Amino acid sequence: MVAGPINCITSVPSTVDWRVTGINNYTRVRGSSEIINVGGIFQFLLSNSSTWMPEFSAQPASIPLVTRGVDDFRRAVAGRDDIDGLGRFLISGYRPSNLQHICIAAEEALLDAGEWLSDAFQNSDQKSRDGLVWIDKLSGLGQGLTPSGDDVLGGVMIALHQLGETDLCRVLWHPIKRCTEENSNEISLAHLSAAASGSGSASIHHIIQAIMNGDTNGIHASIDTIAAIGHSSGWDIMTGVIITLEAWLSAHTEYEKT
Repeated sequence: MVAGPINCITSVPSTVDWRVTGINNYTRVRGSSEIINVGGIFQFLLSNSSTWMPEFSAQPASIPLVTRGVDDFRRAVAGRDDIDGLGRFLISGYRPSNLQHICIAAEEALLDAGEWLSDAFQNSDQKSRDGLVWIDKLSGLGQGLTPSGDDVLGGVMIALHQLGETDLCRVLWHPIKRCTEENSNEISLAHLSAAASGSGSASIHHIIQAIMNGDTNGIHASIDTIAAIGHSSGWDIMTGVIITLEAWLSAHTEYEKT
């Protein structure tokens, strides 16, 4: 189990069959600052627990390091055959086939997201709700408890926090929250709420830090943990992360040219 903002790591053996214990999706949970009681069957004491928080770099993002990190990440995923969902867009030059309907539905929205972010990075006056149709197009897109489109939106918000763009994240969170409530489900909303505050799986934070530090070894050491997040959620989240980092690079490179 990997640390994250909405999960709890306990000492319960991984071999426990939760269905046999009588716990199901609708089991009542009661909690306090000292204990979590699950259906009167399990009690988790919180006296010796600790709260996990993601790490954020104290240094401003560096154009050369982020450039190297993004390029290294792109090269690292190029030869993989386990990338699914919207993570396919992480492979440079990818174009969806006729049977990849979710990717076809998302392609234009992903391009629009990158363009909007690049404009917003360059001009704070553009940090408005104009041009945010891409959020509605991605929201709820795909299957599972956290649809691929939702995971991409979460990746965007996590990356914005890593870049120190918390104001921009707040601008996006309002329409993302509204769209998720309309188009998706409560589990996905919980993950997106955490992402809005900058938190995702520890695995996601480790690889983002490696990318932003231009740490090739760190990227290769972390990349398999991304594949282990859900069916395609890890790759979907990283699609949002890379779109955001590349938009940031595009905006700041253009700024340096002027």
